[in-house]
Amino acid sequence: MSIGHWHDPIGVTGCTVLLPIAGAMRAGVAVAGGAPGTRETDLLAPTATASEVHARLLTGGSAFGLDAAGGVMTYLRERGIGFETGVARVPIVPAAVIFDLDNGDTIFALSTGERTASLDVLGVVAVEVVAAAIRRAVVTATGLAGVPAASELDQQAANERT
Repeated sequence: MSIGHWHDPIGVTGCTVLLPIAGAMRAGVAVAGGAPGTRETDLLAPTATASEVHARLLTGGSAFGLDAAGGVMTYLRERGIGFETGVARVPIVPAAVIFDLDNGDTIFALSTGERTASLDVLGVVAVEVVAAAIRRAVVTATGLAGVPAASELDQQAANERT
């Protein structure tokens, strides 16, 4: 798993991309809250046609931040990664967003034209942002419903060696 993360300390926002090294991964989602911001998360249901996703995006910027998934899709499409539909390969990139517009959000400023940035730079930064966030999430996660977290597996392995 490759994780990229980018943040703007001035704009107090950022995004994180999880990119499987093998081209696809299985994923699930639980959407909660009064105003969830998501894109393609319905594809994570067990009944969905696509059983794998090609990346995951976690971003700031409220609904504007969800547009970052388009950049991730472009990155994947250019590398021939995606769900084969018979017409085209379509990268499946579920995304979730938080509301952080009231913090001077850079993604919001980019979406309104208040700031400009190279798409290549944004893409690289997005991947780096996501990678760091995923690494941090994997290291700090705890198990759920009997499924151990990576840190718990590491501890089990260490205990078995002693």
